[in-house]
Amino acid sequence: MPSVRGGFALWAGALALALAFLAVDSAHRLRSIGLLSTLRITDAPAPAADPMSPTGYEARQHRLVLPPAGTDGYHWIMQTERMLAGDGLRIRHSEVDNAPDGREVHWSSPLRWWLGGLALVRKATHPHLTHARALEQVAPAAGAMLLAALLLILTPLIARWFGAPAAAVFVLAWVGVFPLYEAFMVGIVDHHGMLAVCCFLGLVLPVRGGSGWLEDGRSPHRVRRWFAVAGVVSGVGLWISAAVMLPVIIATGVAGVLAAALTRPEAPGGAGPRRALMPDLWRVWGVAGAATAFTAWLVEYFPGDMGMRLEVNHPLYALAWIAGADLTSRLAGWLGESRTKAVPGAGGGGEDGPPGFRDFLRRHGRWVLPELGVLLAVPGIVLATGAATFGLADPFLRGLHHQFIAEFQTLPSHLTGASALHIVQGTGLLPLALLPLAALVLKASGSRAGMRVLGSAMVLAGLAFVHALAVPVAAGLVPGSRTLVHLAALAITAATFCLLFLLPYRRIVVSTAAPRPGPALVAGTILTVVPALVLLALSFAQVRWIGSAAAATLALLVTMAQGWAQASGNGRRAVTVLLIAMLVPFPLLTAAFPWRHGYAGPDDAPQLAVRDAAYTLRHHAGGRDAVVLSGPTTTSWLIWFGGFRGVGTLYWENVEGLRAAADLFRTESAEELRLRLRRLNVSYIVAPSWDPFAASFALPPGADSYILPLEFMTPVVAALRGTSLRLYEVRHEDPPRE
Repeated sequence: MPSVRGGFALWAGALALALAFLAVDSAHRLRSIGLLSTLRITDAPAPAADPMSPTGYEARQHRLVLPPAGTDGYHWIMQTERMLAGDGLRIRHSEVDNAPDGREVHWSSPLRWWLGGLALVRKATHPHLTHARALEQVAPAAGAMLLAALLLILTPLIARWFGAPAAAVFVLAWVGVFPLYEAFMVGIVDHHGMLAVCCFLGLVLPVRGGSGWLEDGRSPHRVRRWFAVAGVVSGVGLWISAAVMLPVIIATGVAGVLAAALTRPEAPGGAGPRRALMPDLWRVWGVAGAATAFTAWLVEYFPGDMGMRLEVNHPLYALAWIAGADLTSRLAGWLGESRTKAVPGAGGGGEDGPPGFRDFLRRHGRWVLPELGVLLAVPGIVLATGAATFGLADPFLRGLHHQFIAEFQTLPSHLTGASALHIVQGTGLLPLALLPLAALVLKASGSRAGMRVLGSAMVLAGLAFVHALAVPVAAGLVPGSRTLVHLAALAITAATFCLLFLLPYRRIVVSTAAPRPGPALVAGTILTVVPALVLLALSFAQVRWIGSAAAATLALLVTMAQGWAQASGNGRRAVTVLLIAMLVPFPLLTAAFPWRHGYAGPDDAPQLAVRDAAYTLRHHAGGRDAVVLSGPTTTSWLIWFGGFRGVGTLYWENVEGLRAAADLFRTESAEELRLRLRRLNVSYIVAPSWDPFAASFALPPGADSYILPLEFMTPVVAALRGTSLRLYEVRHEDPPRE
């Protein structure tokens, strides 16, 4: 009873701490959003409230200011406004960009449904609000509310499945590791948080089901249920973002094969429960996931938009999933049989020995080749059709994404020139990545030696944070390039790593007293470590995967908690204290820095200037349906604040608008520019000096006869010193009717 009570106190206390931090942090960020939304830096007229407008303000304008990193949230909110205004539960077309034709929309619906549901609840409790104003009030905190709900639901389940230490680390990681917390942070209205949760659950649920092994006393039906639920969750993740979830699904299938190949079954007669490999569980996982993904595709696209778009969830992925899962099952069964027959006394060891690859082909060859064909069909179609079915195959679009979208940059590029706080946030995954290795050594070697390794890992994690903080300072004090400074700091960290980690590890490995982990724990470690390593590697190539990498690494950490539960009471408590201590730096750092440094600071000044420019242009245009031309991010701001239509925005569905905007900005002939502007019905051009897409815009000779500068003074604030914001009106011979 005391241990049960102590376990409850551990995870319940951690949950209370996490929710308290989330509440305080969210309150400060909401206050910052409110101050920014009402802050006036020019005398531009703010939009008046209009209950008849779908946005809640006259001429489809907005007042809400989200952080620059949350620019995508403006489009999510505008699409949800259309849904609440009666355009249907599915939004498949956008009129606000790629003027005058608009563009397709392939963003998944769950986030819009969550936003819309919160808005309806808000309106039900405050009947005087319109749907749009209710949405405006709940949207900034929608992610934080979702995180709170998930923590309240999942933490007790994790405690029941994996133990109190795992639940404590689980709940604190979502607020203590910035790549996880950022996806739910107030002001970030996006789907990445949902995706990270799907990634985590899709990996830990098979582990809860025995990682493919059936122990005596467990129901096969119950084990299959765990794999089926894991497939459903992964299918939902594929629905939310196929680009991010596909590597997770592929890595999970590969891990299933490796787990069968590397897991050594226990010989009969040994101590403990008997275990048997169940390779058919992977078929259950694949069929459940494919059925979920196919159903989600029907929900999104049936019957009117059933085209071949492989950037998002598609039935071809569901078919490939079934084929891949069946191939995983066959390979796992064959390799598991080989491992079983190789163990003395395990029922094998006949004259023929373990089955060879020829035997595998003889038994499964008629299925393997067609399944490989289905798996290769997806990349084959992309290579054959290019951008027609996979937009990111377009070199122009891919280049723009890498240049202008932070999540498509490499991790070193993303951190180059960043502030100390942003570098610490960007490297906040490091402590989490180190924990599973320390936990694995702890389990395999015994608590005393393992504690030394865990302490060394903590020191290494602390060095990583110190290194992240020291680099910007050193770059300003030490002559030479930032690259040399990084290399020097990394060399020092690596040397310390060798001294503090590798030497103790060597002593641990040669220990003969280490208990042998069971096959379920080894297989579970493989099932989580392979996706974690794959996503960590992808995160260095593109930071878009860093949140999912953190979720996969957390799944590995929770998996290792099964080993901690076998430690002594004192050892378990000490391990838990150390693990929790590694997750403290980000909350402490957040509390130590002024809130504006983490969110509302100089980065917001350009957006506020563009907001006031949008209000000025809207006042000039009146109620006319005007089209604006600017850089992609600036265009999104002008659309949001001014109620305009734009040309180029940084979304793969809008490659035509991006190409048209790029052509307009590099046109050198006044007559050709006139024709292009007229064809797109552009009314205004906005050229901020801080926007690399539009900063170099200059009027061709003769264009001043129909492109006239508008009077607008760049706000006099410190963050905009030395910058300019130029506004132009385009006058056509036949202006559009009001």
